[in-house]
Amino acid sequence: AVPEPAGAATERAAPDRTPAPSRVRDERPSPVGWIVGLVVLLAVVAVLWFVLSRDGEPEPAAPVVAEEQRAPLPAATDTTADGLPAEALAAETDDEAPDEATTQPEATPPPEPATPPPSSRSIDRAQGGYTVVVGSQGTRPDAEQMMQRMRQRAALNDYPVDVLVGQSGGTTRYRVGVGQFASIEAADQARRRHAAALPQGAWVLRIQPDM
Repeated sequence: AVPEPAGAATERAAPDRTPAPSRVRDERPSPVGWIVGLVVLLAVVAVLWFVLSRDGEPEPAAPVVAEEQRAPLPAATDTTADGLPAEALAAETDDEAPDEATTQPEATPPPEPATPPPSSRSIDRAQGGYTVVVGSQGTRPDAEQMMQRMRQRAALNDYPVDVLVGQSGGTTRYRVGVGQFASIEAADQARRRHAAALPQGAWVLRIQPDM
């Protein structure tokens, strides 16, 4: 017998793993599925186009009326309850209204408050009593100047102001007295009441006939 080649035995022993032609599945996609998908896609695109085209359509414009066909509207006129135009009623009112500038009297400014005249009364030495001394000068002219200043003060217009001559330590003094009171209490009360109009240090003096 002729010996077989070494490879022939191996080939004969290995089973044949090649599938039969009838059992091999066809892995290629079916053309029917492609057609159905394309139809569905076209339908979706058509629906979207229809919706979008209707949303973008402009609304029909209102018919334009020719200018010559429009009737002019009557001008608005203000009328009163009687049916008369407001302008006519205002004109009648202006004609009937009196002239305020000629009928009303001119305003008179209020009178200025009268300033009381300065006191010109003197102290009656024979009557005696008490006075409020507001200053003591060494000469009569100085005392008389102070007396005039006191007489100009409105708070002291109701009181007599005078120069009283007296001796103090052998020296003649010219004292300016304001007011004449029956008692020392009344004089001191007036001094406190008119403290703002009197110089500081004013004091009460008894009036003598020889002053």
